[in-house]
Amino acid sequence: MANPIGRTGLKPVLLVPIYVYPHSWGVNEYKRLINVQKLHPSLHIIAIVNVDFDSPDWRGDPLYQGKIQDIVGNLDASGIEVIGYVSSGYSRRPFQGSPKGSGFKSDFKTNVDRWLAFFPRIRGIFVDEMCYTPTLYQSLEHPCAPMAESQAPLVTGGYPYKDILAYYRALYRYIRQTKGLELAITNPGTTVSPAFFDGSVADAIIVYEGPEAFFDPTIYPLNTNPNMTGLLLYNDPAPFALAKLKAVLGKVGLFYVTDTMLVNNVLNPWAALPKYLEELANYLDSPQP
Repeated sequence: MANPIGRTGLKPVLLVPIYVYPHSWGVNEYKRLINVQKLHPSLHIIAIVNVDFDSPDWRGDPLYQGKIQDIVGNLDASGIEVIGYVSSGYSRRPFQGSPKGSGFKSDFKTNVDRWLAFFPRIRGIFVDEMCYTPTLYQSLEHPCAPMAESQAPLVTGGYPYKDILAYYRALYRYIRQTKGLELAITNPGTTVSPAFFDGSVADAIIVYEGPEAFFDPTIYPLNTNPNMTGLLLYNDPAPFALAKLKAVLGKVGLFYVTDTMLVNNVLNPWAALPKYLEELANYLDSPQP
């Protein structure tokens, strides 16, 4: 299978979710990531930028829009690949049509189109909150559970999506074929059915997003195609995760770890870069098993 994420040898791609507001401190975080790329020109870095196009910040603040556009341009000019964040809401976000009842204000296609309208230099899309079962789960407590019919949005092709694979294949085709972007990374944050790894759903899949302490590389199942496998770890002060990464070198295509924390589902672990970002880049640029 082709390797669109650009992994080489044992060297994973540094995948950085940088969901940082562009105030004075935040702008410095983006500059810091750019400096890491300058120090490690052979290290492939992909930055995930998160913009809520339906938020008051975006709709009512031209200064905010300009800052984000400048940041994306500077990241791209430094050699960092920029991809835009779009949540699929565990398949609840309609691919196209009215989002009524889904919890979203706009459909998936509209958000991809907005990314390209405002940021034509982005290379791809990061599809977050991916449903990790091939078909709808029947327990209403499950994130992939069907919505009540009265809440379901009216969507061309029907809803809820009984075939989850068909839903994500439609998203993938729109990103890669219709819009011509180079990369689509999806994030269920956990292991998924092997059916998701057939190349028609994503170019890479995040199979673990969570605290470093809970990731055990000796037992955690990784996809047999390392180019398609990614890990996002947080709550790691050391970083202890580098020792764990050594155990899975050659099996992981994308990697990131941070010391920032998720606390009671309130603090965002991707709202700042780790204090050891430079150390992480040094290791990933010349990984040793």
